[in-house]
Amino acid sequence: MYTNPATLAGYGLFLVVTICSIYALQVIELKTLYALMSLNPLVVMVLSVLVLKETLTKNKVIAVGLIFCGQLVFNL
Repeated sequence: MYTNPATLAGYGLFLVVTICSIYALQVIELKTLYALMSLNPLVVMVLSVLVLKETLTKNKVIAVGLIFCGQLVFNL
């Protein structure tokens, strides 16, 4: 059996996210849930800068901005 702690932690987090997503689908309407889930790249970018001390490049900001604008257009 593969028992790498980091991999097992990743599987555990994946299970938690799956359970939370199923619960969210019961509570929030589908359109709103997918709009919120599309903000994941923004959250990942912010957390990578704050937690991992990664550099914030112009290309990253443009990419996340385009994703955000696309979601605005899609949901209006």
